[in-house]
Amino acid sequence: MNLSHGQACFHREVTPLVHPHRDMEGKLYTKTPRAWEALARPDGLDRRAHTLLLMANGRRSLRELSRLLGEDVRDLAHELAAQGYLQNTQVPVLAEADDEAA
Repeated sequence: MNLSHGQACFHREVTPLVHPHRDMEGKLYTKTPRAWEALARPDGLDRRAHTLLLMANGRRSLRELSRLLGEDVRDLAHELAAQGYLQNTQVPVLAEADDEAA
């Protein structure tokens, strides 16, 4: 790009913005085909993971799942998602990098 004297080029990056305090409300997890297979064989997962998979229906937030199960399930949900048992049903909100500081 050619710029003449006095002109400036501005580039703003757009990055996914996930607020930690919104993590409990923002993510909705649903079962993957791998989860359905695992639920058919309950001896393959520990009780906590099995129960979370049963409850994850794509409409319940992590906060609601935590209340239903009586414990914070964020780490377990993230672990099950990383292993391919759960998937986030929402697309992250995109915000401009400058908005993060506000």
